[in-house]
Amino acid sequence: MFPNLVELDLSFTDLTDLSHLFKLSGRPTLKKLHLRKVLLNYDTGFVNNYVNLEEIDLSWCDSRNSSVFLPIQQFTALRKLEKIILSGLNLNSSYLDTHLNFSFFPNLKYLDLSDNRLTEFSESTLVALTSVVHLDLRGNLLAKFNFSAAFSYLTKLQSID
Repeated sequence: MFPNLVELDLSFTDLTDLSHLFKLSGRPTLKKLHLRKVLLNYDTGFVNNYVNLEEIDLSWCDSRNSSVFLPIQQFTALRKLEKIILSGLNLNSSYLDTHLNFSFFPNLKYLDLSDNRLTEFSESTLVALTSVVHLDLRGNLLAKFNFSAAFSYLTKLQSID
């Protein structure tokens, strides 16, 4: 079923369990997955099967189950990810430092963390973002942002919002 599917957008859907969709064969070509404003109340580890995924949008997702609140830490097999959109998830700086390891994504070029509750950006987070070209931090209350450290680690950064 759709063996050449490259992009799948299930944003704004009322589907509560998407895992059965991804168990269908013929999805290795999937490169873009959009789950904007989807209720994440299930295990999303199945996404790891799509090793060619280059872009994932989890913005404004809702989760009633804290163990899958932000499933990005489950996506360790997605080494080709270039774009991650995590806007509007109410992430705070502590959560970012302790639960999100961006070093799993060596090809990450675009990271959107806009409209969260970030107050600072730690050096440990910056170290993992060396390949990032665009960083979107709009709508956060960044009180501490070490620009000199940021620019020493983010050598490929071309734009920051």
